[in-house]
Amino acid sequence: MTRLVPIAPLGVRLSALRLCEATALATVRCSLAQHGQLSALTLFAVGDGLEIIDGFKRVRAARALGWSTLLARIDDVGSIDAKLRLRELHDRRGLTELEEAWLLRSLYREDGVAQPEIARRMGRHKSWVWRRLMLVESLDPDVQANVRLGLIAARAAVAVSRLPLQ
Repeated sequence: MTRLVPIAPLGVRLSALRLCEATALATVRCSLAQHGQLSALTLFAVGDGLEIIDGFKRVRAARALGWSTLLARIDDVGSIDAKLRLRELHDRRGLTELEEAWLLRSLYREDGVAQPEIARRMGRHKSWVWRRLMLVESLDPDVQANVRLGLIAARAAVAVSRLPLQ
């Protein structure tokens, strides 16, 4: 069931797991301005507030357009399941390797989920989880920051991470 929610207080904690390219944001903003909201946000409750699982660009674009509310669906999940849901919701478009790595690192380091359990819950082999974790943990934080700023493409950063260390 969907309902209108005010966008000002929405939490964006999970946005650190996603990339937001300026061109994609501009496209969403134009779409909102021209067609209105075509799909609901996906949120989850944390304490007295709501956090975004899916719809970060829509919220940013709506705020830029001066909108105060958007249509949203609120999933009854906790933090771990919200992160897993984030991946499910992007299954058809897919997350970049780096976004997957950020997600896995968050589950492993912040939530304390064991690697075999992450693998099971994501329908992957534990070696896939380990490789993604090694990608993000071996990639220089400055390179990751530049990816987030849009100065380096995510694919380029992943390619750099595979170069042998000197």
